[in-house]
Amino acid sequence: MKEIKIGDTVFKIKKLSGYKLLKQFGANKDIADTYRDLILACVEEPKLSKKEVEEMDSRVFLKLGAEIIKLHAPDLKEIEDFLPELKQ
Repeated sequence: MKEIKIGDTVFKIKKLSGYKLLKQFGANKDIADTYRDLILACVEEPKLSKKEVEEMDSRVFLKLGAEIIKLHAPDLKEIEDFLPELKQ
């Protein structure tokens, strides 16, 4: 588990299994939905609802999503040739 502090909030995020990571990406999802789903899947604390993530301050949303992507970067690199939507 990794801790990320953004503003006054400390987020505890977990690394997903390969299966759960791939489930966050979909052919019909845009990048905002992918970030939202990654945040919901990875953030252990504080517990967040879908609505809370969708209404999150843009700086927090983008930073948190980027940190989650960084955590999974080695795994995503391995599969990017097989999932064209990861290259967008």
